[in-house]
Amino acid sequence: MLNIAVNIAIAAILSAVIVGISSPVYTVSRTLMTGFSISHAVMAGGLIGIYLKYVLNAPIPPEMISIAFVMVLAIFTAELTERGYDPDTAGAISLAISTLFLVLFTYLSGPYAFRAWSIVVGTSVIVTPRDIITLAIAALITIFIIAIFHDELLHVAFDPEGCKALGYNVRFYRYVEYAVLALVVTTLTYTLGIIVSHILVAAPGVVSLSLTRRRYFYTATIIAMATTLGGYGLSYFMNTPSSVGVGILATFFIVFGEVLKIYKNKAKS
Repeated sequence: MLNIAVNIAIAAILSAVIVGISSPVYTVSRTLMTGFSISHAVMAGGLIGIYLKYVLNAPIPPEMISIAFVMVLAIFTAELTERGYDPDTAGAISLAISTLFLVLFTYLSGPYAFRAWSIVVGTSVIVTPRDIITLAIAALITIFIIAIFHDELLHVAFDPEGCKALGYNVRFYRYVEYAVLALVVTTLTYTLGIIVSHILVAAPGVVSLSLTRRRYFYTATIIAMATTLGGYGLSYFMNTPSSVGVGILATFFIVFGEVLKIYKNKAKS
């Protein structure tokens, strides 16, 4: 029991780090819809991998196919945005494509389709050492990329047209942003499950930007850590799936952030 609790705590901290340093960028650039569509792309890619391995007997791990599919779709979505599509529209298009592949390969995979659920949904209550290693690697990669391109990613997120006028390679930075988003969402989906992934991708960044405009990376990390650690603990005491506790705390922080923002606006006026 103690080992399970320790694994959950480590996974929660690593997840918070990943989300805290990345979600504000996605919130500013309005790519959260793409984050949600990527979760479905993980499922669709998993089904493609299942079909290739179990129906066509291709010697390729389904997880690798899923990751490749997600990355291709993420870059495609970035290119749509670069060509003038609204980020929400580009995310909706990628979601439609994911749904198409999801339905098609669910049908083609036949009795093997159920295996995809074990790939992407997993068991959010039980965190394995492999999950922790995966989260740690993803955290290191995310920290490294955000540290290098931090200013450029934020500038492009705030004002892509102005960055183009200043000579920024906006297309490159969009590709970097969407690739990291794909890495974050895929990692969270495979390790913690698709529902918790949805919550963590959206809530911390939204709340941190409603609370502060300066230290939002730190704020997002603290909120993500409180949401995951508190959510898992709450679910344990409520004897419910972990997504329930995480969802309750995420909702609390969102409401708290909005109330505080209203109070600040009234104080200024």
